Amino acid sequence: MDSIQQAVRPADAANATRRVVVIKMGRGRGGGTTILDWLIQRARLAGRRVLVGDGDRRNPTLSGFYPPGTPGGVFQPASDETADLKDWITGMFSLMVQEAAALVLDLPGADRVLAEYGHDLAIVEFCEAVGFDPLALLVSGPEADDFEHVLTIWRAGYFRPRRAILVLNEFLVRRGQTPAGAFDPILARPELPRSGCHERAGGGRVPAVRRGAS
Repeated sequence: MDSIQQAVRPADAANATRRVVVIKMGRGRGGGTTILDWLIQRARLAGRRVLVGDGDRRNPTLSGFYPPGTPGGVFQPASDETADLKDWITGMFSLMVQEAAALVLDLPGADRVLAEYGHDLAIVEFCEAVGFDPLALLVSGPEADDFEHVLTIWRAGYFRPRRAILVLNEFLVRRGQTPAGAFDPILARPELPRSGCHERAGGGRVPAVRRGAS
């Protein structure tokens, strides 16, 4: 962790242009990787530099979109072992500071990885200290278990920044249901207002994005 904390001096951090660190949290089938891809494409089309970390070695979807070793390609850990993932996250944080680039991380088992990593480094505080804005991307389907999984990670507090986006994926709504009917039980949950996520909550839909527009 010392390599990260020494990468930028306090005076440098204060003057740095603030960029975003996005970490996706939620079950693998929730569509979070698609949302990350959309964010990457939008940022790069706007001329912003974005580093992409694909920590999912078993289902490396982002690696298929942005092949490792190519310009703008993803960075991957040596394996999906927790120790390798922690070393990889440390390296990604160091690289984002050195290159003053935004960072997107797709983490498998984010609850386990962030819990382990959070013992060594306060991620939110570190990002803010070096001039980056941390953002949690929380992805849920309409099932109660989907939301409970997201809520468990959020409550643990290992990555709980001031800004978070909760994505309710309509694609996972069962045939015969409407999105409103499927997600109303989740939107009515009392945890949402108490979490602070609704303070500036808004609604919207992510349009389909053609692959190759990166």
